[in-house]
Amino acid sequence: MDIVSKRYKQLSYEYHSVTRKDDQKEDNDNSDAASCRVCLEKYGDEWKTSKWVMKGCGHSACGNCLDRILADAHYGQCPHCRKSFTIQDMIRIHE
Repeated sequence: MDIVSKRYKQLSYEYHSVTRKDDQKEDNDNSDAASCRVCLEKYGDEWKTSKWVMKGCGHSACGNCLDRILADAHYGQCPHCRKSFTIQDMIRIHE
């Protein structure tokens, strides 16, 4: 194996190990978050302040933030990962 191939393999391994750690950290941040990660307001019981999760990516936001994202269209982009979603892709979480 030449030096370029060795270096490529090393960089690829480092990239994937860092990416996995970041993904695990983000998953942990999402699972126990008591506030919206967009506006930082605490989740509540009302529609506008309750926690909503996007089925496609699993990220969450409050009803107020999603209302702003979907204000002029029937679809929007996740504020965390930019994956497209529609209002039908949302699940309300009752905590």
